[in-house]
Amino acid sequence: MNVFGCQKIRGFQGTPGYMAPEMARRQPYNYTVDLFAFGVTVYQMATGYSPFYSGSCLRRVAYSVTCDKPCYPNTMDSQLRDVIERLLCKTPKKRQDVCSNLKGHPFFSPINWKELEAGRSLPPFTMKPIPVLETSKQIELDQVMSGIEAQEPPITPKDQRLFCGFSYISNRWKSIESRRNNSNGNITYSPPPNT
Repeated sequence: MNVFGCQKIRGFQGTPGYMAPEMARRQPYNYTVDLFAFGVTVYQMATGYSPFYSGSCLRRVAYSVTCDKPCYPNTMDSQLRDVIERLLCKTPKKRQDVCSNLKGHPFFSPINWKELEAGRSLPPFTMKPIPVLETSKQIELDQVMSGIEAQEPPITPKDQRLFCGFSYISNRWKSIESRRNNSNGNITYSPPPNT
């Protein structure tokens, strides 16, 4: 907030997979770290993947955001790629310069910025409402799942074997799974002795 121009702060803030190189290096930074995080988000929305390593090893995350180059699919729109490359620029000053008029970029030409900022712009699609389940009473598994899901085992019988005998599986769940497996001709649950 309010860190613009020559004003800079220090600190390790936010989700590691979205941090800019200057933050990973523990250098002073300004608002341009948000541009980098936005670039990571746009890349993920466009490809379904993170542009950099985003696992649990913080040193590897820091190395990746400072040194690795994202891979861009050949099918990616050239204007979208240009926007992402500008946002993921590793040098803060250059990132600030190349993103100075991001709203004017051809990729964003369909957006009416005045309408959007005034809250009068409609989203390009609307999600269907999520059905509300009654949670004040206990419900059966089949009530939660759709018809197709209720007919299929949640995981393969081979994978289901990995969970046999886990002590945290309630008797009620064992009973439901046993009925389901018997009716489908699949493997039935049989707990190992002494559980």
